[in-house]
Amino acid sequence: MQSRGFHQRCAESHVGPLESSRFESAILGCPWKVTARAVGRTKIVQVHTFRNEHNHSLEDVSISEPVVRCNRATCQYMGFNWDVGLYINRFIPHEWAIQCALFSASSYDADDGMFPLAYGLFSSENYEDWLWFLEKLKMVIGERDVIIISDRHQGIIRSVSEVFGSENHAHCYRHIKENFSSFLTKLNTKGRKGKENALQMLDSIAYARLDCDYEVAMDTLRTFNHDLAKWVEENNPQHWAISKFKKMRWDKMTSNLAESFNSWLRHERHHNICVFFIEHMDKLGSLLVEHKNGLVKWNGCIGPKTEEKIALNIGKGENYITYLHLGSSMKVSNGKAFLEVDLMERTCTCKAWQMSGIPCDHACAAIRRMGFDVSDYVDDWYKYNLQEKIYSGSMRTLVTHDMPMIDEDGTVRDALGHTYPFLNPPTTKRPPGRPRKRRIESQFM
Repeated sequence: MQSRGFHQRCAESHVGPLESSRFESAILGCPWKVTARAVGRTKIVQVHTFRNEHNHSLEDVSISEPVVRCNRATCQYMGFNWDVGLYINRFIPHEWAIQCALFSASSYDADDGMFPLAYGLFSSENYEDWLWFLEKLKMVIGERDVIIISDRHQGIIRSVSEVFGSENHAHCYRHIKENFSSFLTKLNTKGRKGKENALQMLDSIAYARLDCDYEVAMDTLRTFNHDLAKWVEENNPQHWAISKFKKMRWDKMTSNLAESFNSWLRHERHHNICVFFIEHMDKLGSLLVEHKNGLVKWNGCIGPKTEEKIALNIGKGENYITYLHLGSSMKVSNGKAFLEVDLMERTCTCKAWQMSGIPCDHACAAIRRMGFDVSDYVDDWYKYNLQEKIYSGSMRTLVTHDMPMIDEDGTVRDALGHTYPFLNPPTTKRPPGRPRKRRIESQFM
């Protein structure tokens, strides 16, 4: 049995005197055990004790030698909460040693920091599980208009459409670009340089803010290769090209927050479910305290990350020429074109201000021309008051001093002697092959 790796999967071996061997389950609390001894110098083994009882599924493993299988499906939801600000949440399923999937919902705080929101464990990653998870989140969000950013997993697409509406579903551009790159490889279009040019053309299509710029980028790609332009048209650009998506998405094009969550739990996600729950609570508490204490680093009403973006836009627009008009609108020249900025409506012809909530370079030039403070024109969900409100709550810890224990016979008993029914894990099917321990990183991160 040892030569076939049996003890590495389900059991730990103990060798005692007189060449006897005892195999016990590597799962804490499992009563399974075999004790055997060789008969003389023969190849016969006499079994003295055999307790054929398990309280875990076949695929469970010990914490000391975890086996984790992760996949790459990600989902992110984004919306504006009028009470606590901007939220971008994502759901990251990644399979565990016992073949369950963790769905997680996280959010961005007022300074683009990660704010984990909710998570759940499911037997698989399918339409029914996604639908249940999104329905529960819908109960928390209420009737607020939210935008879902995800890859194109069919279970996600179907469930998002039913719960939030397909018009609120944006597809992660990083995954779109990976699929486009794979299609390019099959076409073998003009070698490596041709592939790089085609990917740059796709970027121009995805990030074009104006419809006219989108059409120019599409014509360029169509001239380069008609099949590539047809691929773009057939892959629903209204769900990922920023100019075609009809609702505000705060300039969030990808579900990269999923990778941040994965990195945040890179050690804990290899542990069993119970241990993970406890470790996640401790880590979440530390993260929230760290972000709350970070408020002392705010120099004004906006956070450090937002300040960096504004400083960059101010630098770009420093030499722009501005023309005053009656009312709240101004004309701004960047040396290539004239654009209109409306300080009252908080709009710019380039649409960057409307799409991000942060004044663009043209708006910064106009605001400074009027002698105003640019930070006053940043949308409220980036402000200090909102960040303070986000971290004003409290979080209670989970105590385990009175947690029931499992006796040797498998009975669940508390400190007062009360017994409880034992809940066995669900039976799951182990997939073929060796589980992967490392995630496949995206080439476009």
